[in-house]
Amino acid sequence: MSSCVVQPFADQPQAREELAGFLACRVGPRQNPGAWLARLAHWWDQNPFASLTGERGWVLRSREDDELVGFLGLIPACYAVDGEPVPAVSPTTWAVDPRHRQSALMLGRRLGRLEGRVFIVSTTGRKDFQARLVRRGWQLHADATRQFVPCGRSARLWLGQTETLPPGARIVTSLDEVSTIARSFQNGRGIEKWITPAALRWYLNSPARRHRFAGMVDAEGCLSAFLVLAPAPVFGLVNAWSVVDWFCARQDVDDALRTLLAAVASAPAAFGLGRRCGLPPILVRLTAMAGDSSWAGVRGLLRARVSLNHLHLPPASWPPRPKRCVLAEGDLGL
Repeated sequence: MSSCVVQPFADQPQAREELAGFLACRVGPRQNPGAWLARLAHWWDQNPFASLTGERGWVLRSREDDELVGFLGLIPACYAVDGEPVPAVSPTTWAVDPRHRQSALMLGRRLGRLEGRVFIVSTTGRKDFQARLVRRGWQLHADATRQFVPCGRSARLWLGQTETLPPGARIVTSLDEVSTIARSFQNGRGIEKWITPAALRWYLNSPARRHRFAGMVDAEGCLSAFLVLAPAPVFGLVNAWSVVDWFCARQDVDDALRTLLAAVASAPAAFGLGRRCGLPPILVRLTAMAGDSSWAGVRGLLRARVSLNHLHLPPASWPPRPKRCVLAEGDLGL
């Protein structure tokens, strides 16, 4: 018999306090439990998709003294499947006390029970588990291309962009100026994130990481394209920001995204891209998944192939569908 037992996480104030204390000691650099309480509240209270599923994950407890010794969480999410919203979950924060590491797979088996029943998206799991998940039917999106665009006065020249915007369009930095999201010109074929003003605001307000926003709206505040950026220092020193989410509902996808990128890169301070070690932003990083042509027209620096850990598993009843991937999926940045 195992020395531990797995239980569904019962989301109550006292249970959250206990969980936050455990995670503060076991996940990354030691933190104040208050930081983890803020993240849990963001995942489960402030999340606009929280009501789509009641499951919050599982805890591992010692049979000997009922001590909390492990956790695997679930963050509710929502995806557009052929243009219609569908509930989803993203596993997060698989943490086990080293004294009970032999029981860690008990948590993984609970996640396995969801396979085939609900849409699951994972982006921060262990890479040594990739092959195992693929054998179980998960679809892997690992191949990507990364490049950099310089910031400052040379950005527009580098990108070949002028100040011209499409007729009636303007660039905004706040979601307060966004009222609706434009319907994609692709008519919602395949799988992609379900985007709403509330979902964007929730992601931008994550307590885990700073995010900045640049959007293209019309006179009525309808958002037709946007970029979300997060700090991504190169070698821990060079002040760079990464485009972690991007969307365009316009047919001129390449022009619209490059217009936003040129605006951000040429005047990063105007979009809230902060200094690092006293230096202004020097680079903007772009990452394109295999098959994504969003940045095909960009001539970047230090272009290189990279491997990511994006996986998804659709319900067993779904027919095959293409999926549009961006960096900001799963629990990345949350």
